[in-house]
Parts: sequence; C-alpha cells; structure tokens
Amino acid sequence: MTQRSTKRTLIAVFLAVLPAMLSAHPLWSKAVESLRMSADLLPGTMAATFDQFNGRGELISRDETVVRLWADETGEIQSQVVSARRNGEDVTDERRDSPQSGGGPFGPGQGQAGDTDDGSPFASFQRNPFAPEEQPHITIVSTGGRRMLDGAFVLPIEFEHRTGPEAVNRGTAWLDADTGAPVRLETTIDPLPRFVTELVMVQHYGLNEDEQLVVERIEFSGEGRLLLFRRRLESVLFFSEYFRSP
Repeated sequence: MTQRSTKRTLIAVFLAVLPAMLSAHPLWSKAVESLRMSADLLPGTMAATFDQFNGRGELISRDETVVRLWADETGEIQSQVVSARRNGEDVTDERRDSPQSGGGPFGPGQGQAGDTDDGSPFASFQRNPFAPEEQPHITIVSTGGRRMLDGAFVLPIEFEHRTGPEAVNRGTAWLDADTGAPVRLETTIDPLPRFVTELVMVQHYGLNEDEQLVVERIEFSGEGRLLLFRRRLESVLFFSEYFRSP
C-alpha cells in the first residue's frame, strides 16, 4: 500500500467514525444521565398561555389554561382543567366538558404537542434528544465557549437529532459547564410544515425542591400563513409541583 492510499484509508475511517465521536461529548453524556435520573417525574400543575398575532404584530386572541395532574389509587395519571379563559372570558366549564378544545402548544385547533402521529408537526418535538434511546440519532455539530446563562456557567452545544428518513431536529443545548445538566434547549424542525416559515421550541430547566432536574418552562413560537392571512403564534407552558410517577 502506498503512502497516499494509506492516507486516504485513514481519512475514510476517520470520517466514518466521526459522527459517533461527536455524539459522545462528555458534557452531553452527563446531560443524558441527569435527565435519566428524573425521567419518572411528572408536573402536578401545568399553566399554558397561547397568543395569536396578526401580520402587523397586534394581539388578536389569548387563551389561558391551568391543568392539574395526579396519580389515582390504581396508579393511573388523571388530569382536570382547573381554570380556562379565552380573551378574558371564563370558559372553564366548556374546557372541562371538552378538554381537547384547548388544542396543543399553539392553542385551539392547532394540534396537540403530545400527538405522536407522524403527520403532526409537533411529533418530532416529543423525542427528547437527551433520552438514552435517542443517542444513536444524535450528532454533535459544534461547541461554543464557556459563558453565563440564567445564573450558571454553560457550554452551548449545537446538535442534530435525526427523527425520520428525511427529518431532522436542529438545535442548541446550553449545558452546565461543570455538571452537564441542561439549562436551556432550543430546537427547530427541518423540514418545516407546509405554510410555516418559523417554528421554535425553547425548554428551560431547573431544580425542584428535592434538587432534581425538571423542565420549568417551555416556549413555542411559530409564524406562517393561516388561509390567506399571516399569523404569529406564541405559547408558554409552566410546569410545577412535580411528583414521581407510580
């Protein structure tokens, strides 16, 4: 084998193993472990606000909902709408009679964030990039320098999360520079759904009263055309009172 062919062989081998090398970043591995330790925690209270804006940036509707979750005596997870308001009007009874009328992260009629149907634009958002089973589908693209974020020194890590044959979630994870615990996670999907020009999810992490890592807040923002009109949709979900799933 000539020196040139040997060099080509080594380059080919390096390129072949590069994705696995990149996905094994030590801080990323710590993030996977920290989320694994709190994987069975569920929020006892979820509060969501959905805002819709017209093409001029004017607020045209607001939907607010508070939901309580708990485990019954059989271990099944139950939920109940505590309160709901639409443009300031109390619609709690209506929402209790038809919980699905609240819609997903983008409000009524916009699909459920928990929908696992492959046709749902939110389906890939349900696949946590820190879940152990997702690690074969993760590629670390680049890492940034140490910086301060939300009171902690973090390291930003850009990643790609393959969620289908031609579908990829792209994002940045800001991980605690010492522990690897996620502080913030920002994700978008590629390709975007039809008629959508922007779709971003941002998750904010923190510690509960038992020093366990939990999601404290999720923000969704999207922009595109609804029929013939341009719309911007924004939603914020707050999670609290976590309990361990039976």
